[in-house]
Amino acid sequence: MPIPQTVVPGVERQLPSKNRAVMDRARAHLLQNYKQQPIVLERGQGTKVWDADGNVYLDLLGGIATLPFGHCHPDITAAAKAQMDRLWHASNVFYTEPQVTLAERVIVLTHTNVGYADHPLQRWFPSLAAPVHIGRGSFVGAGAILLPGVTIGTASFVAAGSVVKDDVPDRTVVAGVPARPVRTLE
Repeated sequence: MPIPQTVVPGVERQLPSKNRAVMDRARAHLLQNYKQQPIVLERGQGTKVWDADGNVYLDLLGGIATLPFGHCHPDITAAAKAQMDRLWHASNVFYTEPQVTLAERVIVLTHTNVGYADHPLQRWFPSLAAPVHIGRGSFVGAGAILLPGVTIGTASFVAAGSVVKDDVPDRTVVAGVPARPVRTLE
């Protein structure tokens, strides 16, 4: 990845940029209720985001409502567009069929109600008894899911929102769903 040409956290330089112009406008017109990062995001795809000056970043924060699928996942985008053609918003004051279907699927996928041995769905769920091992000096990002029995190697990095189903070698950065090696650390 190229070195960003605009202001980044911890770097003391002020360059004229689209990022700076938007941030200046924001300070003049938005309530500064929390400290924002000095980057103006314009778009995202998968695990990458682009700022207003065209710099590319690996999004290790996962993003609100993108976790763990990344930005603009084509299946999710298509489903959202299809739903918006039908109904944009309905609070919990009303019932909607998709709301009930989602709740039913979440219950099955999160093992709720299948925790006892004689449940008819139990045979399709993995044992939860296998421990997860995390090597010394490793980092596991927010919202990452480590499946039972996985070992995270020494000094490795698991990106936020990743789903790790296989062992991670020592000194390796993994990201995605499922997690795949992004690079080896020296």
